[in-house]
Amino acid sequence: RPLFETLPEVKDRVDALLTSVYTTGSPYYGHEFYVPLNRYGKREMGYFNFTYAPAYEPDGSITGVVVTATEVTESVIARQRISESEAKFRTLIMQSPIPMAIFLGEDFLIDIANKILIDTIWRRKEEEVMGKKLLEVFPELNDQKFPALLKRVYHEGVSHSEKEAPALVEGDDGMRKFYVDFTYDPLFDENRAVFGIIVTVSDVTERVESRKRLEEAEERTRLAVESARLGSYEIDIPTGRFKF
Repeated sequence: RPLFETLPEVKDRVDALLTSVYTTGSPYYGHEFYVPLNRYGKREMGYFNFTYAPAYEPDGSITGVVVTATEVTESVIARQRISESEAKFRTLIMQSPIPMAIFLGEDFLIDIANKILIDTIWRRKEEEVMGKKLLEVFPELNDQKFPALLKRVYHEGVSHSEKEAPALVEGDDGMRKFYVDFTYDPLFDENRAVFGIIVTVSDVTERVESRKRLEEAEERTRLAVESARLGSYEIDIPTGRFKF
């Protein structure tokens, strides 16, 4: 029966291709080509790898088209879902109010870094960091503990986190010292092999420095009292109790 009488839904997609092969003799190769199909009364989308080749008679005339097709719908849809999932994951990181980044491979290639990390801690332009190796962009880290920790997370596949870790980072405005809470989490592929690390950082510099200033002030007061051989006491007015 005529093809488009049997499968009218495919005419818009393949009619011109078949006609071209039949009239010109040039084969056509389709890769993951989308075609809507009505299968048992239900309209479905299908993806196919296929070849349209001219069918020749002994006299060299073309009398038809030979079609060879392999359906790849499942693999295409699976890849699309993975891509959508990755896109959502990237969006989540980029929109996060917490500084976050993803490093890929043993060279810690900067694959993703959100704006708050670039602007507040790295203090660099986006084009200066994206797609670059972490330790080439920030060579000062080589003299700190972070590269060793990243390597351990990458090779052992075990997360690492710390609180109030000191970090020296050189940005466009010079070198600055931060105190950060950070977490390194390994990223695994379908074979459970580590392919990257997701980094989460919280800048706690102001909190740590305020506490240190308070501790220093308390220590100076204590030393002053001891060196002057002064005594001190506290009294609780309502109860009349005191301690010295």
